[in-house]
Amino acid sequence: MLSRMVSIGIFLLILLLPFHAFLVTGTNAVFFNSAVAPPFFISAWKEILIALLFGGIFFCLAPHWKAVIKSFDTLDILIFIFSAWALLIGYLATDHGWSQILLGAKYDLFPLWVFVGFRKFAQHIPFSSDALQKAFFFGGSAVILFGFLQIFLPPDFLVHFGYSPEPNHFTPDKPLAYCQQVSHSGFCRLQSFASGPNQLASFLLFFLPFLGLMAWKGEEFLWGGKPAEKSSLLENIPLWKDKKRMVWMILFFIGIVVLAGAFSRSALLGAFAAGLIAFFGLPHEFRISCPILWGIILFPVVVLVGIFLVSPVFFDQFLLRVSSNQGHYERSLDGIRFIFQHPWGLGLGDAGPASSRFAENFSGFLPESWYLQIGLETGILGLLLFLSILFFAGKEFWQNGDFLGKAFFMALVGVSVMGLFLHAWESASLAYVFWGLAGIVLGRRGAPLAHPYKTTSK
Repeated sequence: MLSRMVSIGIFLLILLLPFHAFLVTGTNAVFFNSAVAPPFFISAWKEILIALLFGGIFFCLAPHWKAVIKSFDTLDILIFIFSAWALLIGYLATDHGWSQILLGAKYDLFPLWVFVGFRKFAQHIPFSSDALQKAFFFGGSAVILFGFLQIFLPPDFLVHFGYSPEPNHFTPDKPLAYCQQVSHSGFCRLQSFASGPNQLASFLLFFLPFLGLMAWKGEEFLWGGKPAEKSSLLENIPLWKDKKRMVWMILFFIGIVVLAGAFSRSALLGAFAAGLIAFFGLPHEFRISCPILWGIILFPVVVLVGIFLVSPVFFDQFLLRVSSNQGHYERSLDGIRFIFQHPWGLGLGDAGPASSRFAENFSGFLPESWYLQIGLETGILGLLLFLSILFFAGKEFWQNGDFLGKAFFMALVGVSVMGLFLHAWESASLAYVFWGLAGIVLGRRGAPLAHPYKTTSK
């Protein structure tokens, strides 16, 4: 019964997280005060649910504690060491005590703990993950469709749902802005149900690889789907004759449009990197049966060159954005300089999104890079540990042996590239869903128990 409740809780977490910002902002407007930020217990529902899930997972795993200990591998140990080091530096160096440490840990550590907890649960407690597949694709598809719908809706449409009528702000003491404009031009970037356009773009970098592979491979390559023998690919059914796969492909290209409409240049670089992985890293038959990948890779280049030739002014103001680049460059240089000045770290919550809640005027220390944020908070050693976690996670995804692992690898590459220039993992919709599902998938692959939902193929 307890494992069943944990499974339901995980399902609800995966289902609701893509709508988190929209639901919290709307709930605050209906039941509280739309002029100020939502109350803590509303915005922190996900952390509260995760804490309850961890309590349930602990009691579920207690009878298997010896097997759980034996199942810890290099990746689990690295996460434990990184967490211990980050908390130690936080205790020794953080200026505002445990409240700032916990908020910094929410961004840096909680998603990794979700990965370990869900992974151990999936390794030792049999449960069907079919519902997680449905929740994941429902949420991601809804995010894409609403983002596409925003192209045709009034720019201030979200004000009706409790969003702030002031554009461009992103401060903890106010509701989310209805719009983030492109260089204050009055042109709104798409943000869908996310807390902003960059957060939308980072989630799409995670979701689109799965959507693209679903369009090519079919539903059987995911959680608990059809046996491989019934694959539409193996039956040589062309894409245009498979209605389900055509729907996925159309949705995939709509997602590309929404990603472009978010005007996140770092996300587009991440998408390009993930596309290269898809083309050169996946099996040869994938490239042969899906030549449209050439279009996915070359189309953005052709469009950018065309825009530059036709309208250099638009290219400069909306795409190149020299003034914005200068700000990113200066903040990144400040971050690098501070890392070398404080090689042991400033402490959790002293850089990145968490620092905004403790700084004057909510300015915070935003080095415009997730890696610089980790380096500033946990020092050079912490940054090396975090990079090692990403490396071993990517290695396990790639060696997973199926398309599900490859999709996670492409998503990790895309978000990691985006993280070079932005705080890509700050969004709970991305971080908890990515690391939670990754833990479940890798846990199932290494499960010592017989899982009834596993299928085999010759």
